[in-house]
Amino acid sequence: MSFRIQSGLSRQSETAKYVCRNIASKHYPSAANIIRYIILLSDGSELPPGQPAAAVILDHGAVAERDRDDAGHARNARPRDRFGRPLPFGSPGIERIPDDLDLTPDQTLDYAQRLLDDGLAFNAHEVLEAAWKNGPFAERMLWQGLAQYAVGITHLQRGNPKGARTLLERAVSRLEASIPWPYGIDGAALMAYGERLLADIDAGRDISPDSLHPRLRG
Repeated sequence: MSFRIQSGLSRQSETAKYVCRNIASKHYPSAANIIRYIILLSDGSELPPGQPAAAVILDHGAVAERDRDDAGHARNARPRDRFGRPLPFGSPGIERIPDDLDLTPDQTLDYAQRLLDDGLAFNAHEVLEAAWKNGPFAERMLWQGLAQYAVGITHLQRGNPKGARTLLERAVSRLEASIPWPYGIDGAALMAYGERLLADIDAGRDISPDSLHPRLRG
């Protein structure tokens, strides 16, 4: 049996996945740990982060084993380039972030910063998204905002200013709503930097890739 949920609304893929997982857990609690989900565009290609999505939960019942690395950690086997764009299977790609990553806040921020410094904003978004999913409810808006910030940077790296604008606006709004910022997060500097990027986007100015290395902490 397959279980399908489609969202006709404009929403982020992370939100669609979150809703689908919760609906699946509610209606199929005994199978919640074997339900898989895929986010698809209407043409069946993979969804870029932060874009409208159709969320599909598949394989309720007979489910293939999840992709795992040599250490047994869950990992998406689809290779991606340094900007998170999917590559054909078998292609060399950037090392992926484990699906079940679970770090402390300090470890999360240090890891995400290293990735941002290396120009790997998509991977940094995956690290920050893990903190959003695993962290306490009271901090979820903060971590979601940081993840969206990294996705906004990813869109700029991909040459997609429209997508970057949408995600950066959401990120700045969530950071503003998360005052005071814990763990030494420099929310004021991140918001100011995000506003400068938004101003550059609105003015049609070129944004150098070398400038896309925001500091998460002071």
